[in-house]
Amino acid sequence: MRKTFWYLVGGQLAVISIPALAQYEAVDPAHSAQQPAEESAAQPDTPGDELEVMESWPAERRATYESWPPDAQAYFWTLTPERQELFFALTDTDRLALVAMDEAGRSEAWRMIEERAAQPAETPDGSDAATQGDEPMGRS
Repeated sequence: MRKTFWYLVGGQLAVISIPALAQYEAVDPAHSAQQPAEESAAQPDTPGDELEVMESWPAERRATYESWPPDAQAYFWTLTPERQELFFALTDTDRLALVAMDEAGRSEAWRMIEERAAQPAETPDGSDAATQGDEPMGRS
């Protein structure tokens, strides 16, 4: 039952993310309005508090954040710290889909993401990892 639910959720996110990804990929880099890397590094457009937080991140996390489109970066800073951690855990297509949603869709998506994060991870044999150690010794 649980797997079927997550397949449906994943399918919904995939359906939503395809247009968002296509829209993002359709931008011609030669005609984009982005600044060259030297200018953007010299003139960061993030407030001081955000820069302080980013400086505390490992290089891998910073590189991941910098690879996001500007609207995803802006949306990231509107999230609570707990949701920011979950936002990093999402796939790129799920992030883009979440950013492209309207507020009602985002609320529902965040509800599902938080529920999924709160559930214990399943082991490959289908049992919950949290209950594996609960069986008495000598029982198979």
